[in-house]
This record gives sequence, C-alpha cells and structure tokens, in this order.
Amino acid sequence: MFCPECKAEYRQGFTVCADCDVPLVISLSSAQGEPAEIRPDPPEKYGELIWRGKDPHFYLSMLSSLGAKDIPRFGKAASPGNFGGTLNSYQDSSAPPEFEIWISPEDSALARWILESSKEMYEEEQNTDYSGNAGEEVEPSAAPTGICPLCDAEYPSATSGCLNCGVPLRWSNQPSSKESSPKVLCDLHRPELLEDVRRALCEASIPFKNSAVFQGWGARGGSLAGMEGIVVLNSDFDRGTEVLARALQRWEFEPSLRHPSKFDPREAYWPQLASENGWWPEDLVTKVWSGGNFWTLDGVTMALREHEIAYRVEADDPKAAKVFIHPEDEPRGLSVVRDVTEGPAPE
Repeated sequence: MFCPECKAEYRQGFTVCADCDVPLVISLSSAQGEPAEIRPDPPEKYGELIWRGKDPHFYLSMLSSLGAKDIPRFGKAASPGNFGGTLNSYQDSSAPPEFEIWISPEDSALARWILESSKEMYEEEQNTDYSGNAGEEVEPSAAPTGICPLCDAEYPSATSGCLNCGVPLRWSNQPSSKESSPKVLCDLHRPELLEDVRRALCEASIPFKNSAVFQGWGARGGSLAGMEGIVVLNSDFDRGTEVLARALQRWEFEPSLRHPSKFDPREAYWPQLASENGWWPEDLVTKVWSGGNFWTLDGVTMALREHEIAYRVEADDPKAAKVFIHPEDEPRGLSVVRDVTEGPAPE
C-alpha cells in the first residue's frame, strides 16, 4: 500500500497515511496527480477560474497556499492538448506555457484574499536582489579545499568538477559569486514530478544538485524519486524555470500539496486563561493590528495563540482586517505582533 501524496509505503492492514491523512492506494500508478492524460476541463465542482499565468513558481506556490488552508483547488496547464507529453517535447514550443487554478465558487472570497496577499508577498520577494552566499565572509585556511557550490562536497583542490553535480568547484577560502550561488528551483514534495523535472534538466544540459549521480543511477535502470528538492546554480535559474514550466504541462494537481491547516486566522481565540480571568468576548477592545495581507494576519493570530493571548478578528473587509485583544494583554500582545511584523528586537 502506498500514500498518493508522499509516496510512503505501508504494510497490508494500513488504510490511511499517518503523515498526510489521505487514503492509501494499492500502487502509485493508481494515485492521483499523474494522470495518463490531462483533462481539458476541470471537474464540475471547480466552477471558478481564480488565476491564469505563466510563472510556474507562483503557480506551485498558490496551489500550496490554497491547500494549506484546506481550500479545494484544481491546477493544470491551460492548453494541455498542445503538449505531446514526452520529455523531448519540452523544447518543442517557443511559447511559454500557461497554467490555471480553479476553485469552487463558495470558496471565492477567501481564495481571492489569499491570492492577492500572495501576489503582494511574491512581488516583494522578486524585487529583492538575490545574492545567495556572495559577499559572505570566509575564514582563511592554510590549506584551502575545493567546494561544490551545489552539494557542498569537499575535494582536495578546486581544479576539477564535482563528481556529484558536474559543476566547477570553488576554493573554500573564497566566497561564491552571485552567478555560482545555489538557488532552489523546485521543492515540491512530489517525488515523481521532481524526477520528471530532473530528466528534463538533463536533456537541456542544465546541472543541478547531484545531477551526475542522478544520470548515473538512471543509466542503471534505477530511480532517485526519493531525492528532495531541486537546486541549480543562480546562473541557470531562468533556463531551469523554462524547463520546469514545460515539465509541469504533464501534470494536474487536485490533492493537497501540503498538510492542510485547520487553523483559520479569521476565527476568534479564547484560551482557558481568559475564562479564568472572567473576561467576556466584548472585553476585547484593544486593536493590536490592522491590515489587508492575509498571511500577515495568519502570522499575527498564530503567534497570539502560541502565547495564549485571547483575540477576536474583524475581517468583513479583507483590505482592512483588525485584531483586538484585552487591554490587560496589550503590552504582551503588542510585543508579539511587533515580532511578527517587524522581526524580533536585537538582543
């Protein structure tokens, strides 16, 4: 028996994955997520198109974000019929593929709030100059060694390439450049999809972490589907993104990509201590946060829960959500909120 999500194998007698809480299947070939043919239209229950775009990173991120809040969604290539489905087809078309995310209409309000908030945070990340490990201080060494920028393997010198990844080495007493810094291309927990992407990267001659090992293992008829996320050099990230987008055309996503959270940041929180203090919900009148980003609200309310601080939320207008606590909790609550929104104060 296998889990269709994490691909873990179970002995006979087990029916549900202990980690993913989904029913087990007899074989992985019967699991959802890798259909023989991508459906041209979403299942009937997904009646609203919430997003369509060409960025495969945001596509996967949004699928994961919606799944994290237990919102059913269906993702697929916008035009799967134009794709042959073979690895050689990844380079056949010059036009970047588009992807779609569909949801149930009853989830529209929350899903669109998450979408707009995710766009805001994603754009901020894209506008942040990525430098990897470039410019970091490196301790001097009497006998520097060769270091692989992808897998961190050490060699006696830096005159050869990494046997694991097939990329040039750098000296241990020198920082990596921006171009030779590692960058995560895809860390989705889908072993079969990751293996699909790795094969496509090999065809495009784009090295990745342990790419030489992957090719060697595959030549012996093995599989490295259990390997974790794919890391490439920063200089190869744009080309790798194109390959990732082509590979994703062969996949549709309906099951959850992450373990769903039953925590809804819009719901009030009332710990035992609040009852012991004799408080009533209407006593929560001190506003400690207001804003329009769903994920900031999520972080603020989760932190308040961790510190067992009672709160209520007003979110009728997603662009101006508010969090209220009891006046007696104000110093503690403001400190917690400040840590979430501004970062912990330096010691």
